[in-house]
Amino acid sequence: FYQSGEQNTDLISEKNVSQDHVSRHLAGIFQDKADPTWLLAFNIIGVLYMFLALAIICDEFFVPALEEMSSERHLNLSNDIAGATLMAAGGSAPELFTSFIGTFQKSEVGFGTIVGSA
Repeated sequence: FYQSGEQNTDLISEKNVSQDHVSRHLAGIFQDKADPTWLLAFNIIGVLYMFLALAIICDEFFVPALEEMSSERHLNLSNDIAGATLMAAGGSAPELFTSFIGTFQKSEVGFGTIVGSA
């Protein structure tokens, strides 16, 4: 974007920001002159925030759903067995469905999934 010399007017609001203003700020971020200290701090804070969000979502939604599915009314499983079985099924479900869809489509998805899981 910055080094190509082409103007991309879709990204710039004409009444608020000029091309030079955007170029000066993007040059410091996307080139080697950027200060890695604040980028590292920003990444660490972002990762911690994502882990916190994941913990809250699992605690508020996944654990109660898992307890309800393993209750005597539904599957009648102990919490340990339900956790191990349903957690494993939930973790491998995206890969299974991607492989299944890739089998019937003309793409490299099926091959990549098989090689990636080996």
